[in-house]
Amino acid sequence: MFKSLHLSISGFTKLIPLLLPVLFLVVFPGSVCADSSTKAKHSSEKGLSLIEAVRDTIQKQPDVLLQQQEVEVSKGALQIEAGEFDAALSSTFNYQTSKYAPTYWENKLYEIGDRTYTSTAASVEVEKKTRYGISFGPSVDVNRTHGISDYMIPTSSNQAIVFFNLNVPLLKGRGEDATGAQEMAAAVEIEASQLDLEHTIALSVEQTTVAYWNYLEAQMQLKILKNMEEDSRQTLENMKQLVKGDDRPASDLDTFEADLADKISQRIAGEQNIFEARQDLGLAMGLAYEAIDDLPLPKDTFPDPRKNKSPLIKLGPAKLFEKARNNRADYLSMKKREAEARILLVAATNNLLPQLDINGGIGYAGLEDGGNVDDYFKSIGNKLTGANYSAGITLTFPFGNNEAKGLHLQQRSRLRKAVIQTGNLERKIRSDIVVAFQAILRTSRELKETRRSVKHYRTAVSNERTKFGMGMASVLDVINIQNFLRNTMLSEVRKMNSYAAAVVDLRYQTGALITTHGDGYRVEMEQLISPPQVGGETR
Repeated sequence: MFKSLHLSISGFTKLIPLLLPVLFLVVFPGSVCADSSTKAKHSSEKGLSLIEAVRDTIQKQPDVLLQQQEVEVSKGALQIEAGEFDAALSSTFNYQTSKYAPTYWENKLYEIGDRTYTSTAASVEVEKKTRYGISFGPSVDVNRTHGISDYMIPTSSNQAIVFFNLNVPLLKGRGEDATGAQEMAAAVEIEASQLDLEHTIALSVEQTTVAYWNYLEAQMQLKILKNMEEDSRQTLENMKQLVKGDDRPASDLDTFEADLADKISQRIAGEQNIFEARQDLGLAMGLAYEAIDDLPLPKDTFPDPRKNKSPLIKLGPAKLFEKARNNRADYLSMKKREAEARILLVAATNNLLPQLDINGGIGYAGLEDGGNVDDYFKSIGNKLTGANYSAGITLTFPFGNNEAKGLHLQQRSRLRKAVIQTGNLERKIRSDIVVAFQAILRTSRELKETRRSVKHYRTAVSNERTKFGMGMASVLDVINIQNFLRNTMLSEVRKMNSYAAAVVDLRYQTGALITTHGDGYRVEMEQLISPPQVGGETR
């Protein structure tokens, strides 16, 4: 039996052929970047692209669909407020008939019998209220009577009155700022809701992109873990051959068995990670539960900071914040609601005034004899009596005026609240931009160093296996250095994911993640994988 920790030259000669396959697996497992690129080439017609995931998100994400309905609700509110200024047509029609009672005339009783008295009245009025508070409209009243006179003579008469009314507020309700405030506020609310929709889409796109990168990370890490498991399994089989040949002690097998069990456990955990990542991506995309399990693996690769030509460092957070102020939808929505609150506060201030209205009108009356139907309408333009005028002034002064004061207090507080919310969001955006900016710089540097570490650990594994074959290293030395390589490769993938997430986060923070396109929204791949630029990119 082999009892020394060192191998003879002959033992080393036997060991090398057995270790070469394993050495190849460990030292040359393939770069993480190369692996993912290869994956992308092989799955050009299979697999899920990031753009496809984003497209489905915009179409299916429940939060997006809900916000679309909020836009429709705000459009309905505007239509309701505009209805106050619709012209209103009102009309009435009354018909009355009664039997004449017996009467005395010149001491004689006259029983009129079936003689009846009829009265027909019809009126039509149109009233229109303008957005400046002025109300006006014409009206037509026509009355027709048919009966018997006091002298027992059948009579018929048709009378018409045509009039034009005007009411002008002088204090409360005067001007567009007072009367049209609710409609103007509703119009601004539509703009705010549309911006909310844009922000919801941007947020959903960011969440889907991050979930996609997590899915890709889980996929790439699982492949690394599978390679490591296969490496450990092959090493164990090779060591069994060495033990049979009395070139290694049997006690070494326990260490390699334990290492294989650890690798299997890591692989199982990696399979669970990819399952959870798939679930998270499906939920972010808004897919139905039964469709999530059918999601294919990602086919895109992580963005490489080495290929990024954006002068991000030269831009700095200050310029990026100015970009956010001009483009970020939730910030612009807040500003819209500030404007909406100011509109309503002006109206509430006007509502504190007493009601003082001037009203007047002009018209004429006409008359036509006869009992025919056409005589009924001839009265509108026949035997005019000349113009009739009316004028008046109405003053309403509520004592206490608590309702108006309470409304004014509410609107003033709502404006202050909107200003505070906008300022708070501005503070948060500044901070988030700084964090995302630094994250890109930090993760790109970390990724660079981690790639260097992977390179050196591969060399170290090769050296350690050579030393092991010469009896200058223990089993644990080899396993430990292999685990260092594995952990560093996994870390490389995590750093790649962190950089990709930082890029899309900075895009989101600056409002440069999506662009408006007609009545819709467009997302290009470049917006998902490269940092924003100042200039040349607009909403």
